[in-house]
Amino acid sequence: MIFDLLFPIADHVMNPLVILTIGVIGGAVAGMLGIGSGVIVTPLLPKFPDKL
Repeated sequence: MIFDLLFPIADHVMNPLVILTIGVIGGAVAGMLGIGSGVIVTPLLPKFPDKL
């Protein structure tokens, strides 16, 4: 796709819109729960396939 972003060290390609969506949703949930967003976002990242 046009929006694919390559992470060369990890040899991983991901769509930046997916990364942004994960960040916004994770931040909103973390804000409502009063915890850090890293607690929510970090376990979710490996669950996404190479190409979205």
